[in-house]
Amino acid sequence: MPPTHSNQPLIGLSRCLTGASVRFDGGTKLQRFVMDELAPHVRFTTVCPEADAGLGVPRPALRLLNRDGSVRMVESKSGIDHTERVEGAIQTALDELMEEPVCGFVVTRRSPSCGLERVPIYRENGYRGTSGEGLLVSALKERMPLVPIEEDGRLGDEGLRDRFLTRVFTLHRWREQCGDTPTAAQLQNFHATHKSLFTAHDEGKTRELGRRLATCDATSLEDFSQEYIQEAMTLLTRPAGRGAHVNVLQHILGHFRETLERPARNALHFMLGEYAQGHVRLAPVRGLFYHHAQVAGSPWLSNQAYFSPYPIRLRGVG
Repeated sequence: MPPTHSNQPLIGLSRCLTGASVRFDGGTKLQRFVMDELAPHVRFTTVCPEADAGLGVPRPALRLLNRDGSVRMVESKSGIDHTERVEGAIQTALDELMEEPVCGFVVTRRSPSCGLERVPIYRENGYRGTSGEGLLVSALKERMPLVPIEEDGRLGDEGLRDRFLTRVFTLHRWREQCGDTPTAAQLQNFHATHKSLFTAHDEGKTRELGRRLATCDATSLEDFSQEYIQEAMTLLTRPAGRGAHVNVLQHILGHFRETLERPARNALHFMLGEYAQGHVRLAPVRGLFYHHAQVAGSPWLSNQAYFSPYPIRLRGVG
């Protein structure tokens, strides 16, 4: 694995996705995108609730069971209940992660501990009942509500992967630039550099956050900063459609009116039109706009997170 650096975001990972043989049958579930492409840009910490709880490898297959309205983790054949043991291992792992909070988590599909959604929950009679989420995912959502969570299989979807990576690196920038108690200046700078990115996902909410920031006083700053990042992370879960990107890029194009010669502006207009009609992908258009932002020497434009919400080598969406 390539070397990592302390200023890279920390990603939590279901241990089996690294290639470790910790699944109930002694198998593994290596996630190539995570280990081959994402690895150079992040740091990893791994969790396997069942193995960390000392259940061994291999071990009896486990499943979630609705027992008197409570979701339990039991052995599929014997019904032996391991809920407290596994939940204890999860809380111990999360206690350690709270010392250096993760910026994202990749979990394993349909796992009774790590599944994000559609995890089968059985009835006492042995038949499948409802679906839910794994015990680790439930605990993560409760203790780390800002942290984006994604399943291994869903990372193959370009749109889902783009939104996950955008949230991971945005949360990392927030922690690097603002910390737990940002000053008004830090919060204003963060909003200024992320305004175009947020607008692409939810223009109305971005305007609302800007208005609230403008009227926020010192006494309410701490509370507002927590509300701000929670709402920002939520709006980033919404897809940014082609029309939204065109709107953002048209706004950026207006900033070039006084700094770029007409031929360059015409080239940007042409590329934007090609993107609007679906003839080219977003990445080269956004790259061209970023190039001219640097040439124009505009600090506001050059610093927009919209141009590089996450490392360019991970890009390819649009």
